[in-house]
Amino acid sequence: MGDEPITVVLVDDHMLMREGLREILETQPDVRVVGEAGDSATAISVVAEHQPRVVLLDVEIPGGDVTDTVTALRRRAPNTEVIILSMYDGPHLVPVPAAVRPGGGQLADRPGVRGRSTGRGGRRSLRAAQPG
Repeated sequence: MGDEPITVVLVDDHMLMREGLREILETQPDVRVVGEAGDSATAISVVAEHQPRVVLLDVEIPGGDVTDTVTALRRRAPNTEVIILSMYDGPHLVPVPAAVRPGGGQLADRPGVRGRSTGRGGRRSLRAAQPG
């Protein structure tokens, strides 16, 4: 991996969730949070401005359907990987991975849900989104 940090934009309508993710991610020397958004329109704007390596996107982001949001993010930042966060598990999420598959996205449980690791697993996902 190069010297450049993995740049991240956090997109979740819950400020507490964004703050928690930021706090966890900023403990890693090779990760830098460059922006945050609480709705789809702001997310699209922030991502277009910062062109992050990774977007962590809440599956239920206000202001737009998640598939429309991912499509708009990809149009404005084609080199950005999108990791969709969800605390849900079930068949209603099946269309979401199909929507992100063409550009290579990932679906991840929210950190801490069902006892999953918040540090190592998320870091692996961010590293997987980093080329090389």
